[in-house]
Amino acid sequence: MQQDLLLNIIPFNPPAGKQTFAFYRQKQPGFYPVFKGYLQGFLNDKFSALELPELEKPYTDFQPPREGAILLDIDLSVSTRFASHYYLIGGTFHSLVVGCNVSAIVRAK
Repeated sequence: MQQDLLLNIIPFNPPAGKQTFAFYRQKQPGFYPVFKGYLQGFLNDKFSALELPELEKPYTDFQPPREGAILLDIDLSVSTRFASHYYLIGGTFHSLVVGCNVSAIVRAK
């Protein structure tokens, strides 16, 4: 029996190495919260020992920095949990998915 298969393959070339991301203390429209645990070690030199426990979640929109941004250089091959948010919400894969509300899927988890 012969079977014909058609595969839908989306090319995906994720950025590798360190990338600079802008984070903010306050939630703003279109911004996504990121758990502090996903950024472990990156926030220690940006906040004092008293400020860090008060920061629940830093926010980002994965766009170039604006006024008041906290810039973090993150190695996406090391911080894999943060990388998954970047790829799904703000990065390469999100721009490839047409007609699918990927951000709603991620927030629902």
